[in-house]
Amino acid sequence: MQLHQSFGCWIIKLCHRAKIISFHLCTLFYSRSLQGARETLKTKSPILVIEVDDNNLKKQLVSAKQLLTFLISFGYKLYNLETNEALDMESSFENCHFDVLCMNK
Repeated sequence: MQLHQSFGCWIIKLCHRAKIISFHLCTLFYSRSLQGARETLKTKSPILVIEVDDNNLKKQLVSAKQLLTFLISFGYKLYNLETNEALDMESSFENCHFDVLCMNK
């Protein structure tokens, strides 16, 4: 938990300066970090690149679908970086693993 608190503080400080944030290296903590960065997401709308791994997210008691829905609530449009297509939110995202580009509309 201490690592999460330190990491969360670091990512919030980064959000205030950055235009683009990548969460590839912090798979186990990015869901909580995004929750802590609500104000920044609302006011700064940084471009996000996130590795979405449903199985790792489930270890944090959140699903890929919940994480993606959370981002959409801030006005983000989500794109699969492998296919360059907008995500179909009708999908279940069960056991998914892909990189997503999040850009504010």
